[in-house]
Amino acid sequence: MLYNEHMERNTKKTDRRVRKTEAQLKLGLVRLMQRKSIREITVKELVEEVDINRSTFYLHYTDIFQMLNAFEDELAVEFKECLETISKDYKTNSEKAHAFLLNVFILFDENRELCKALLGPNGDPAFCDKIQEMISHSIRGHINSAFLDNLSDADKIHQFAMSGCFGLIKEWIYTPEEDCDTPEHMASIAFKLLSAVFKSLS
Repeated sequence: MLYNEHMERNTKKTDRRVRKTEAQLKLGLVRLMQRKSIREITVKELVEEVDINRSTFYLHYTDIFQMLNAFEDELAVEFKECLETISKDYKTNSEKAHAFLLNVFILFDENRELCKALLGPNGDPAFCDKIQEMISHSIRGHINSAFLDNLSDADKIHQFAMSGCFGLIKEWIYTPEEDCDTPEHMASIAFKLLSAVFKSLS
């Protein structure tokens, strides 16, 4: 075996081990956050929860808060990418608008347990505010474009749309799995609701 091939295989094995360990830690943190505040969770408690060595944890993270920030940043980047798919001609391009909403619901669905922990009573209020601000920033431009002559009304409608979107997402991720609608169905509901709002402004 050539040296480069040997190194490449070793690197792939290491990457898989790293991803596996990080996934274990993420699941362990989510389980603990369902029972207590992030401020009460210790490294000792977490490594016992997932049955790994304390030294292994410190190979990946400096402490619980740095670990949580890493997970939040990763999710925020993915969420930002979803938001950036919004077309500038949102009101006339329904396919792109619906695709954007579907991407958002799929992202939350794929990270459902983590989102439940982060947005729940034991989560991080700052992360909740960050996601709301990202939604707010994306929605505001479309509403302002429909209210160029009355920005006072635009602000009110903007707050209504933003709160509604975020409230719908939060309620959905907390719905028991057996009663939970699909991301496709939720995207359709959100699209109909937002379309009704924007049509009423035209």
